[in-house]
Amino acid sequence: MKKRIIDLIKTFASDLRTTIVGLVLGGLLFGGVVYVYLQNLWIAIKEAMLSPTPLWATIALVLALGVYIYIKISKLHSSEPPNRKPKIKYIPIGEQIWKTIIKPTGKLEIERAPFCKKHDCQFIRTDKKWYCPEVDNGTCNNIFDEEGLSELKKKAESFIEQKIRHNDY
Repeated sequence: MKKRIIDLIKTFASDLRTTIVGLVLGGLLFGGVVYVYLQNLWIAIKEAMLSPTPLWATIALVLALGVYIYIKISKLHSSEPPNRKPKIKYIPIGEQIWKTIIKPTGKLEIERAPFCKKHDCQFIRTDKKWYCPEVDNGTCNNIFDEEGLSELKKKAESFIEQKIRHNDY
């Protein structure tokens, strides 16, 4: 039995040595093949980089790059809102017409001096009074003091905001 164990150990050691030698030789062979392959690949890449480029290939590359940039820019512009300018509306409220600027952000800006609805003239200010220029001719009676015009403007702002929210303008 002892002899049998010794024979098994010898066989195992012999097989182990054979396996190790085979792996080392295979690794060296494989490593050499990979080294030669990579070396040839590097030479081919170097030659391709150093060879002159044909004119048609250069022109095709420039055209392809131009088309790519054009497409990218057109997509960028198409995603922007088309109209970024403020809208100016003249909104009649009572006996006045108010010039309203609607900004793209949705904010309202109402001009301080309204227009007379009857004569289509902007109010004029003198000595704390606002009036239609046709008052001088006696055909209009639109006259406001500073406080009256301020209250009128606050009411107009409220009505104009309501109309815009309900898409009446």
